Amino acid sequence: MKKGSKHKKESIQKLRVSLSNQFESGRKVWNKDLTKEKDHRIITTRGAWKKGNIPHNTGKTKENYIPLIKVSKKLSGKNNPACREEVRNKISDSCNGRIPYNKGKTLEQTCGKDKAKETRRKMRIAVVERIKDSSGIAYPNYNKEACKFFKSFDEKHNTKGYYAMQGKGEYEIPKLGYFPDYINFEKKLIMEYDELAHFDKHGNLKLKDIQRQKEIQEMFPDFKFKRIKQKY
Repeated sequence: MKKGSKHKKESIQKLRVSLSNQFESGRKVWNKDLTKEKDHRIITTRGAWKKGNIPHNTGKTKENYIPLIKVSKKLSGKNNPACREEVRNKISDSCNGRIPYNKGKTLEQTCGKDKAKETRRKMRIAVVERIKDSSGIAYPNYNKEACKFFKSFDEKHNTKGYYAMQGKGEYEIPKLGYFPDYINFEKKLIMEYDELAHFDKHGNLKLKDIQRQKEIQEMFPDFKFKRIKQKY
């Protein structure tokens, strides 16, 4: 019978008759009227603990537990089978001449556009969380000239936005792992300050910045998005 399939009515009736005949003949359920006080298995176990038996590894650690120390020494360093020279040579020979499946390919070419977008998002968030765990706070690199521009903007329009060198610094978009250069919830405004590194040799904004802007605008559809090109 396949897993999840139901018994036929004829089979159920046969089981009923068979069990009924067994009980009528005097057969008893093995655990009927059995309690914790009467069950010899529980009594035996309890008795062993009452006698003061202590588990062999109570109070032991990796440093002072002899069985673990023996295993650790047996598999450490040169004793580890994976570290033997012949094993390493076999691994080296098997990989010799093999070309990684993703060599020279972008993430989009390897796993598709949608999955690549999601993978990059998760990687960004993971990096931010790792930095927070190690240093307690995560701050991206920032441009002092950009901060001067944003400060001037706030003073001119009598408002207060999030940007580096101001208050708590740049605002983090948790679900994306992005830190916009400037975001103002009162004005519903997001600004990005672009240095030369954000443009290709033809002066066009790089694709990763276009994609970043698109994702941020999808998260904040009611906000105006403005790009400021740094003057040199």
